[in-house]
Amino acid sequence: MLNRTSAILITASAALGLAGCGSSGYVPKKQPEVTPVSEAGLTADVLLPLKPGSAWTYRVDTVIQNRSGVQPETGVMELRVAKYVKNGDVTNATLEFVRDNKVLDEQEWRIDKTGIYQISSGTTRTKFSSPVPFLITPLVKDKITRWNGTGYTVLQKVGKISSSIRLRGPEVVDTSLGKKSGIAVETLTEFTVGTVKGNTVSTTWFEPKVGIIRLRQAVTLPTGSVTTTLSLSKAPL
Repeated sequence: MLNRTSAILITASAALGLAGCGSSGYVPKKQPEVTPVSEAGLTADVLLPLKPGSAWTYRVDTVIQNRSGVQPETGVMELRVAKYVKNGDVTNATLEFVRDNKVLDEQEWRIDKTGIYQISSGTTRTKFSSPVPFLITPLVKDKITRWNGTGYTVLQKVGKISSSIRLRGPEVVDTSLGKKSGIAVETLTEFTVGTVKGNTVSTTWFEPKVGIIRLRQAVTLPTGSVTTTLSLSKAPL
């Protein structure tokens, strides 16, 4: 059976049936335009600013598709900094993904001058065979970074993993706080656990001095697929 992944709404917009009719004089408010952020001089610690106690809240859309059909789910998830150690230019932190007051996943991350790396994953904090690159600096658009090794997979078991990371550059995206501009990073991951093979396609958008503002992850397995989206609804002060 295919379950939702630990990493990661359905919105309803009411139709204004009377808008534009009669003499109400209603004029829709013009939404401010969002200027794409500049990549120049951005560093990893600016794109993912971690501090002790920081927490981000996300609205979550999950769509599970398997033999039982399509199952949409809506929820709220919090990403919080549980542990934080800074030594010179290197930051090591433990991040917790929390849903319904339950820690679904714990991940160790490292941020240094060369980028953002994931050290471990899972509530047991199982280490990857080597740190997995998540974002590489300095930022170079369309640059591809490849990684191969072993580690914790979305099947909640250790397996063989290969991934490629591509910097797409500045993009404007929807969040629960409105339209925002962030640096988009796309990751394609293929994994094998025993005889089961699967893949994950993820895109993460980082806003400077804020962190992750949106994340979309699509997991495909022989038994079905799961698509999850995180949309920022509350950022650290």
